[in-house]
Parts: sequence; C-alpha cells; structure tokens
Amino acid sequence: MELYKLLNLFKNEMKQPRILLSSLWTLFLCVFLSCSIVKADPFSVPVTYPYIPAVILSEVKISGQYAEAGDQVAAYVDSELRGVSSVIVSDGKAYVSLMVNVNGASEEATFKIYDASSESILNLTLDGATSATVTPAGSIGSGASPALLSTVPAFGTVVTYPSIPASVVGEVKISGQYAEAGDQVAAYVGSELRGVSSVVA
Repeated sequence: MELYKLLNLFKNEMKQPRILLSSLWTLFLCVFLSCSIVKADPFSVPVTYPYIPAVILSEVKISGQYAEAGDQVAAYVDSELRGVSSVIVSDGKAYVSLMVNVNGASEEATFKIYDASSESILNLTLDGATSATVTPAGSIGSGASPALLSTVPAFGTVVTYPSIPASVVGEVKISGQYAEAGDQVAAYVGSELRGVSSVVA
C-alpha cells in the first residue's frame, strides 16, 4: 500500500515539469504573437532620387499644442511621398528633423502629420504657408531658430491660463451623423477660444 502511494506521488511529481513547460510554451506564443501584431505605418516608403535631400528642422504643433512622441511628419511633392520622420519631444516641446527627397533644382513640398492620439492624418503649414520650396542639400530652420510646422488653425490660437483645465468627453454628431476622425471641436468662453481637440473615430 505504501509502495502504491509512493509510485503515485512520483507520477505526480513527474507531471509538474510538463505543466511548467506547457505554461512556458503558452507564454512564449502569447508574447511572440503580440509582438508580431504591429500597427501598419501611417505613411508608406518615401520615393528617393539621386540628389542630396533637403533638411527641415522644425517645431511641430497640432491645434496650437505641441505634438507628442509617436506622431509622424511627412513631406509630399504633389501626391508623391518624399520624406517621413518621427516627432521628438524635448523639454516639453516637439521637434522634427525631416529629410525631403528632391528631384531636380527645386520643388514645392507640402506636409502632413499623423496624430497618433486620434489616429488621424492632418495637413500642416510651414511657418504659415501651405507649401515650401525645397532644393537639393537645402535647409529650412536650424537648431537655434527652428521653423514651425503646425496644423491649419481652423479656430485660431487657444488662450491658456495657469489653472488646471476642465475636461469634456462626449459623442460628436454633425446633422445627426457621427463626426469623422480629423474633425475638430472647440470651446469658447465669450469670444475667447479656450480649447480645441480632434475627433477620435
């Protein structure tokens, strides 16, 4: 009888490594699969040309507020993607160093930003202009005096105060239909613009 109990105990002990290995294998699969599920890049691969790219050093703002880490800035010539770079946040400000591929003596580039927080792509202006002339090996902005890439201010500049702002969360509809990603909502006190935010669809 005692021998029978010992044999059963031995069998149970032998099962533990199998359970442990099975658990480790399941954990490995979960980690592998979660790492494999990567969100697609918001922009494709830029087209390149045999010229030295132009470089744009700029601050980046969305609706008057600095962009965030994870946001991406892109440059286009007509509909052709010519450059993509991620936003870098330093000392509370957002910057980008954007290389723009140029085909020829000079071209007109336009700019867009992928806002990771709202998962939307918005148009940008460069120092208030909807396009900029880029040339091979040329530069716009510098470390000491960066340019400014910012979304088109549909509502203007938000007035800020040192108190903690209020937060409003709600559904957004236009003529009974849900608003779309990239649409913007603004808050006013009297005629003073106090807040702007993009719709998340």
